[in-house]
Amino acid sequence: CDIILADKGAKFNTAFINIGLAPGCGTQFVTQLVGYHRACELILTAKTFSADEACEMGVVNRVVDDLDFAVEEEVEKFRKLPPIAVGLAKKLINESLRNDMFSHLELESRLASFSAATEDFKEGVTAFVEKRKPVFKGV
Repeated sequence: CDIILADKGAKFNTAFINIGLAPGCGTQFVTQLVGYHRACELILTAKTFSADEACEMGVVNRVVDDLDFAVEEEVEKFRKLPPIAVGLAKKLINESLRNDMFSHLELESRLASFSAATEDFKEGVTAFVEKRKPVFKGV
C-alpha cells in the first residue's frame, strides 16, 4: 500500500505467536517499517496497538474519523495528478529501496527525461505559467 489510512477505532496486532505459529508473512516488512526493536515487541508479544500508535510508528499515514470519506478525498486527489509522473515516482520510490545512490541517480535522470517528453509535462508547465489548474490526460 502506498498511503494507508486507519479508522480511529482500528486495532492492529500480529497474532501468530498467540496460536503457537511462527509468523507466516510480514516480518521483513514490519521490521523495515518500524525497526528491529519495535518489530520484536510487536511480533514476539503479539501486542495489540491502536490506530494512533500505528500512526506514531509509521504503520499508517493518518488516523481519520470517517474512513470512507477520507478514502474518497484521497482518491479525488489522485484523480487530478499526472498519471505518468505518479507512476514513475512510485517506481523511483520502490527502486530506492534496492539501488545504490549512483544507480538511483541515473534512474532518476532517465525517468525525468522521459517524463519531460510527455504531454502531461507540457500541460503542467503551461498551466503553471497561465496560473490555472492542469488537466492531465496520461499522455
